[in-house]
Amino acid sequence: MTNIYDSWDKKIFSLIEFDYRVSHREIAKHIRRSKSFVTYRITKLEERGIINYQPLIDYSRIGYQYYRIIIETMLSRDELQERLHDMNLKMIWLVERYNTENIVLTVLAKGIKEFHSIWESLYEKLSSDVITKDIYLVFCVHHLPLTFFHNKAGMRISYQTGNADPIECTAHETLLLDLLVKKPFISMRALETETGLNQATLRRTITDLRQKNILLAYQTLLNKDLLGIRHHKIFLEFKFSKASKRRLIELLKTYPHVVYITESGFKHDLEFETLTFTDKDLQDTIKKLKEDFAVKRIILHQTVFEGKLF
Repeated sequence: MTNIYDSWDKKIFSLIEFDYRVSHREIAKHIRRSKSFVTYRITKLEERGIINYQPLIDYSRIGYQYYRIIIETMLSRDELQERLHDMNLKMIWLVERYNTENIVLTVLAKGIKEFHSIWESLYEKLSSDVITKDIYLVFCVHHLPLTFFHNKAGMRISYQTGNADPIECTAHETLLLDLLVKKPFISMRALETETGLNQATLRRTITDLRQKNILLAYQTLLNKDLLGIRHHKIFLEFKFSKASKRRLIELLKTYPHVVYITESGFKHDLEFETLTFTDKDLQDTIKKLKEDFAVKRIILHQTVFEGKLF
């Protein structure tokens, strides 16, 4: 465990975890400290690279599907990014893990035809260095708060992405989403300048995005490497039924070290991800799962890196 943060940082993080746009004055009131104290603490966390920001968007609401590409390759992250840098992709996430199939790419596409085109262009650039490959759909991801870090009771809310019916998104909404992704902490004044919209229109557009469940939250992320946090993905197999899967998902949501739960078309029945400080934290989570639910098989992978390439 690291000593570059303390209990005050944890309290502040618990309040900005899903709302980094909350005012420092409001945070100060909640933790009973001064506004300058909160501003100083958040600024230090940012300067040290302990936290960064990213809007949590449900792209399925604007017609996108989530596709995962799993490959085995000897290419490094930098080499892979260099190969793909000139592709005009909506978004691509990369996960590197300690496993034979060491790279996972998550791509957004509006339907199978668009993904087919993306996949062929992508594979054309990588095929000479790809040993094996696999593709599957992600149906739903449950995003959970990091209560293992701040230990705040009553915070096991969750957000879901990937499984919503698409709805109409206006030109203003699309423009605003793109800017928030590129510049998560952009000010209202800067938004006015870049969009040409007045503040009243911008606030109304943001409200519409929230009410339509497109923009779900303003998420603050932790730098796992700096904090010594270990990231594992666990694949489960069990006697499957829709009811048993729902029970298992609700059970996993109660475990403080579980931060993502994914429903997908992959070969396993369900997958979830943990963040832990020690091996014992992970072992205790797996032990509790075995005690609480009749799991037939558990497969564990450690994640080396996770981040957005584009």
